[in-house]
Amino acid sequence: MLIEIPSTTDKKLTKLVKNINKDYERGNFKKFPKYLLDIIALLEINTSEANILLFILSILAEERPEDFNPSSIKAIFPFLQHTSIKERLNSIIIVGSYFLHRITDNLDIDLGEIASFLHLLEDPEGEIRQNISFFLEQFPETMDNQLLLELDLFLKVLSTETHIEVINAIEKILLRLQPKMSLSILCSYVSTLIQAYHDSKSPERSDTILKLLELEIPKLKNRSKKKFNKKEIEKIIKERIPLIRLTDLNELADAERLNVEKVEDYLTGNIDENKIYYFLYTEKNHKKMLEFEKQELQSFLAQEKLKIEEIIATFKHVGISHSSIVAVLLRDLLAKHIIEGVLSKKYFYSWNYLKNDLSQHLRRRGVLNYSQFESYLDKNVFHKIIESLATQTSFKGVFNSNKDQYFTFNAITKEIESIASKDNVVDLKIYRKKYGQESFYLLEDYCRKNFFTPYQSDHIWLTNLGKTRIQQVLHTCEQIGEFNLIERSKEMKIPEVILLRFTKEQFEHKNGFWNKDQSQFFYAKAIKKRINKIQMEPIAEKRNILIESLAEELQIEKEEIARKVDEKLHKLKEVLQNKEEFEIKPVIRDLQMDYKEFIAFVNDFEKPYLIVNNKIIFSPKKIQEEENNILNIILRDSKIKSQLSIEKIASRLRCADKIILSSIKKLIEDKNIDGVWIKEDKIFLTEKGIQNRMLESKTYIDMQSFIEEITPSEDDILLFEKILSTLLEKGALKGVYDSEMQIFQSTEVAGEANLIAERDRFKKEVTPLNNDLDRTYNILREIFMGKDLNPAAIDEYEQILEENIRKILNNQTFIKRLINNANHRLNRHISSQRPRRNQKGSKQRRHEENKSKRISFEEDEVVANIINDFENWKTLIIEIEQKAGQIVFLKKKLKNNPEDPDSKTALNGILEYIGFID
Repeated sequence: MLIEIPSTTDKKLTKLVKNINKDYERGNFKKFPKYLLDIIALLEINTSEANILLFILSILAEERPEDFNPSSIKAIFPFLQHTSIKERLNSIIIVGSYFLHRITDNLDIDLGEIASFLHLLEDPEGEIRQNISFFLEQFPETMDNQLLLELDLFLKVLSTETHIEVINAIEKILLRLQPKMSLSILCSYVSTLIQAYHDSKSPERSDTILKLLELEIPKLKNRSKKKFNKKEIEKIIKERIPLIRLTDLNELADAERLNVEKVEDYLTGNIDENKIYYFLYTEKNHKKMLEFEKQELQSFLAQEKLKIEEIIATFKHVGISHSSIVAVLLRDLLAKHIIEGVLSKKYFYSWNYLKNDLSQHLRRRGVLNYSQFESYLDKNVFHKIIESLATQTSFKGVFNSNKDQYFTFNAITKEIESIASKDNVVDLKIYRKKYGQESFYLLEDYCRKNFFTPYQSDHIWLTNLGKTRIQQVLHTCEQIGEFNLIERSKEMKIPEVILLRFTKEQFEHKNGFWNKDQSQFFYAKAIKKRINKIQMEPIAEKRNILIESLAEELQIEKEEIARKVDEKLHKLKEVLQNKEEFEIKPVIRDLQMDYKEFIAFVNDFEKPYLIVNNKIIFSPKKIQEEENNILNIILRDSKIKSQLSIEKIASRLRCADKIILSSIKKLIEDKNIDGVWIKEDKIFLTEKGIQNRMLESKTYIDMQSFIEEITPSEDDILLFEKILSTLLEKGALKGVYDSEMQIFQSTEVAGEANLIAERDRFKKEVTPLNNDLDRTYNILREIFMGKDLNPAAIDEYEQILEENIRKILNNQTFIKRLINNANHRLNRHISSQRPRRNQKGSKQRRHEENKSKRISFEEDEVVANIINDFENWKTLIIEIEQKAGQIVFLKKKLKNNPEDPDSKTALNGILEYIGFID
């Protein structure tokens, strides 16, 4: 009997099935096309029996697909989108069997219908996807061009699919399609696979993706043998060789019945040369084309020194086996400037390798001889590499006159550096003869930037050590009151012209003056002292002699002495009072004044100023900016600090205490900060500080005394109450505030209830729910372990699962409510005692009360076990619901092929997992 007689009230259908079975047993198939039309006609008018009719048609499609035609399939197609999964599954069998028959017999098919059929691989129902994949993996190679158009679909499904049957089917198709992909398609395809592998958390999906990737990344073939983990595999993928395609143009031309030139023009015309590099060559009278991923090929060849044999071995899997082909390939890449390097008979030296090799020589010895590299390096390339290296500071240097030796500055300046570390000046003229004029100027420029100051004469340079020593001498001369250029030049062995140039710049802003021939500089402070001393001489004749002696020493007329002394001071005053701001310490030193004299000097400017951070500021705009800056700093401090100390902030900002005090008062006046003074005009307790005091006294807070340093005003009490209210709202404090007594008290928590009664109540409510789930599990086990899962059995298990999962969700909410109610009854608030105050008003320590820990009902051992039983049953029932479709599908496959080992293994694995078999 072909078709089991269905349970139906439709007598016509029953008779039709009997006739089909009778003719089938006789081997008489002439009437089958008519039977088919009759069933389809019934299907169009009797939708209530659609599942039975489609089931009958599915059996006929499997047995006699040749009886179906495009017209009959169009009538079936709408049922692929039916709301019932049973009707859809039967429709898939009908349409899939029809397609396989038409494709196998080379009959016309509607490619649009094929595409729609395949897109059911995205269906949310696992059984639908499994059945589509069953037919997909049977599509022959003649369909590969059509299947390539659905490549994005297969990749999308692979990245999310969980059913192993679907994954295996897609793997089989992609393994067949992959060698037929063009390089541009392959690049996108491999990139998608790599991302899918990275995202995959399924071992089956990951293994399938790696099987596909190993066709293009041969190193992955060893992954199982070497037991690579995912991190190691992703490293191999990241370091993969470039994707490559080798096309025999003659073979392709023969297959397409075209001439080779047309094939070549077509293929090269469709290549994106920004992404793909191609190379044409002839081998054994056949014209061939190599295509590579351009960027990855560049990265591969940018490695260290590569043996030609290694390059052949890397690309051997696509058919590159001769060194001559590799050599021509590399020359083409070099000629097109796609890569940089040098090619010899046995090696390809990348540009990076050559640079690293020469840089290591330079780093070790400081010199390069061309003779060491001339066996494989052209002299122009040698110079080009050195020019590239010379952009790095450590490799800057000069060539010798023959340009066959290169010396780094680090190597040839060791002697100069040694002299510069001991002497005040270095004479470079001796190096001009050694390296020639051009290299000497380069050397001198390098030394100027690295070892010397800007001061020189006739290639004699002042060193940084010499500069420091001059500054030390000038400090001593400032104490003496004068600087003698000629004496110091001889003493320090520094040419006078260099010493004069340097010291003139130093004295530019000093209060003093040079004599006429600029051989001496006199400090004004010292001259004023001498003038004051002369003026104290009571004898006029002696006084005149002393004045004439001083005038002669200064090389000025005696009437001009006083004017000369003050002249520089007036000039400095003009310069300073026109500045917006300046540093105080250096100016005091230059003016040779103490701080008191300096403030008197500045007051003579008759301009408003602000002193902050050791700077004096005259600009009204900058004064305002600085005052705003101080306000912002104090405001920021008030948000994060408990106290604002006037002295500490003034010291930190280097300004007067009164500036900080006025700033805080302004912020208080503008209501930008809240708090209280705990030390008048010295220390301000911020709102954060008040909060911290309250949190420290969290069990008992007396508004009159919790800040011991002060007696609070009414406004202070209002501020404290506002802060306390905020802490209560945030939950930082818990308790009750008595506004009349102005006292806050916390509350404590204790548990005093009958745990045994609550436990018994919970057990009585939840245990029947667990027993009900136990019975449901046993009923489902009987259904699924039955010999045949007919439509009635499928309807039964679906109804049971639907009802029980809904019950589970409702019961879960019910159990949570039971636990919450029990916790509420077992944990309730108790009041704490109010502490007393002594006659002086100081606080007594609050007596600690015995606190009982808060009870968590769900952590009780008996309760926890009951909850655990419920969670286990819930998990098991949901697992059965998820695996049900797979069980039905595998049982159906085993019914058609009882000896299918894969289906047997898969079915037993599922049944064992959900506990139906041991």
